[in-house]
Amino acid sequence: MKDKRKESSSSQNPGSLCAPLPHLTCFGCCPPIRPAHYDPLDHVRILRREFRENRKQIQQEGLHFRPIVGYSCWALGFLGDDGKRAGCLLHPFQNEGTDFRHLIDYGGKCARETCQAARFFLTLPEEGKIFWLELAAGFQSFFYSSLRANPLFHILLWGKGVLEPLRFNALARDESATELLHRFPFLFRKDWNPRAVRFLFRVVIQEMISPHKPERPLPPHDEHFHPKGLEEDQLLQSLCASILKKCEEQGMFYDSSDDLFSKTMGKGHSRCFSSGQTGADPSSGPGENQTLTHLLDAKEDLRDFLRLTLKWQKTSPNFAHWVKEKVALWAKEAVRARREKKEAS
Repeated sequence: MKDKRKESSSSQNPGSLCAPLPHLTCFGCCPPIRPAHYDPLDHVRILRREFRENRKQIQQEGLHFRPIVGYSCWALGFLGDDGKRAGCLLHPFQNEGTDFRHLIDYGGKCARETCQAARFFLTLPEEGKIFWLELAAGFQSFFYSSLRANPLFHILLWGKGVLEPLRFNALARDESATELLHRFPFLFRKDWNPRAVRFLFRVVIQEMISPHKPERPLPPHDEHFHPKGLEEDQLLQSLCASILKKCEEQGMFYDSSDDLFSKTMGKGHSRCFSSGQTGADPSSGPGENQTLTHLLDAKEDLRDFLRLTLKWQKTSPNFAHWVKEKVALWAKEAVRARREKKEAS
């Protein structure tokens, strides 16, 4: 099984999430101006007709500037006569390296912007990309481009720090991505916002796999890499939920209605020095220089945890480091307590 998986992996070289494999293309963000909650699966019959007509028109009239009218882009069409793949007919991949996207009103936007899932996909190693693309095996463009039908749009938001340790754990068990997803359904549950809590899950997962291994997982080809099996999905979620509860008890969540806090610490900061708190860095006082949280010199998943979960608008390096160390300590204590309880039973 493993040899076949390696053999198939070597024959593929995924590119971007927009077109990772020759038979797989996404047009989910096209056209660049569309209604909120737009999903191509709601308009398949209309889009199929438009895609055929757009391809035929370009073949007959050639390429020249035309504005986008309404929610329809004249350059979005089928990339082949079989009607299986759809995408931008102006993209350089379709024109021997020449970019013709300047021929529409929003060409700069089309060339510049990408979805969050695609950005996270690019951070994965080639083996990781191939592993998770299994979840879209057999999809054609309409399903692959749909936010509700394609699980990758949600799962990839967990980021490399969560997805790679889980992939290594699956490989050690000779599991596929589908089997791993069955074991850890939290990955596609919509009650967790992956971007907001992936830092927390990364810390807990790494502690559960091995409390003494380095932060970066060992490569999958290492014969000596035999990670311990992760506990069940519910245990992982309960540990993360318990740490969030500790964050609340420590006063880490920013509360804009706390007038006394706002006067003491300044608007937009977390209540890191709530009553009864111990162990904080005394140099992180109210007068310390702060910066916008998303500009903080720290890992992106930590910045997102501070900004999206704890609701910090501004912070300082000392405050961020304090939270990072606290979460790591709580994760270590929680996993150790679980192991001791299990051994005692």
